[in-house]
Order: sequence, then structure tokens, then C-alpha cells
Amino acid sequence: MVTKNHTRPRVLGISGGMGSGKSVFSRILSSLAIPVFDSDSEAKLLYEESKEVKSFICEHFGKDLYNTPDSSLNRKALAKILFSNQEALSLVERLIHPLLKERFEHWCIRQETNWVALESAILFPSDFYLFCDAVVWIEAPLEERLMRIAKRDNATQEEITRRIEAQKEIYPKEMEVPLFRVNNSFFVPLLPQVRAIIEELERKTC
Repeated sequence: MVTKNHTRPRVLGISGGMGSGKSVFSRILSSLAIPVFDSDSEAKLLYEESKEVKSFICEHFGKDLYNTPDSSLNRKALAKILFSNQEALSLVERLIHPLLKERFEHWCIRQETNWVALESAILFPSDFYLFCDAVVWIEAPLEERLMRIAKRDNATQEEITRRIEAQKEIYPKEMEVPLFRVNNSFFVPLLPQVRAIIEELERKTC
């Protein structure tokens, strides 16, 4: 367990391609008492809770996207639009990213550990990595990633391929902070890699 000895937590970024296993890595961190901010889940909350975001989506993409039995966003329909139209994706990101960063900063200062984690598939293109004192980049063979995505999202091969291609710019940038590469293949144990990273983080806070 990483205990707190300063006022603001240090931030471990977690990123990787779609289906690489970011969520599994984050769940292990949470079980080891390191809080995780899941930017994807938080963004989904913005689509449902923020009047600004709902108004924006309706104005640019149509009110039908919220025409569901419980008036929640039709995420699959929006994803289909965004992953096939880079201009539309950029338009939404310019709204969502600043709101998400503000949400993260407010969350971060409430935590009571030396380290917290920030999980984001677009850690680098969104510049979320600038919050980070260290970054984990999770890798897995493409075949395994495709299997995971198909099982998780019940998506077609064409949809999966299009979404992966839309993530071409997500790879790590040159940074001054440590970058840990994690192999999340089916045949490589993940837990020992997580523990090794935590031990290294603890040494950095001594």
C-alpha cells in the first residue's frame, strides 16, 4: 500500500491500445489501494449529467441520439459517427477534454495516497500525460486484442478495425517521466508486473 506523505498525489498514467487490458491493470491497482480515475467512465458521465454536453451533442448530431427508452445517450450510434468522421471526433474532443481535465483535477486533490492513477486510451493525443509523474503503456498481440474487443463490445470485425485505425496517434510521446511497458499477453502474468511497478513508485516517494 502506498501511503500519503505530501499534499498532492503523484499521478501514474495508464494507456494502451484498445483491447490491450487497461481496465484489468486498473482493477489490480485499485485492489492494491491505488485510486484510479477512469477517464472513459467519467466521460460517459459527462454525456449523461452535463447539460452543456447534452445540448452540444443534440445540436451537432441530432436529438435522436438521446431518443432511447431511458433518455440516455445511444453510445453505439455516436461511436459509429465519431469513429468514421475525424472532424466530428475532433469537434467532440474539444468540448469533452477540458471538462474531463477539470473533473480529474478536482478528483485528484481529494485522494489520500501518494500515488493515484489516470487511465486514458488517449493519454498522449489529449495531453493528459502532462499530469503524469510516470506512465504505464500496456501492450498485447493484435490477435488477442481483437478477441477481447469482440467479446466485450459484441462488435463486428469491420467496426473493430475502424476503431483501432482511429487510434493511430495514441502511442507514447517523448517524456521526461518514467515509462513502464507492460506485456499483457495471455501467456505473461500481469500481477507480478503491476507489483514491480508499485515497488518502483514507492521507492520514488521515499
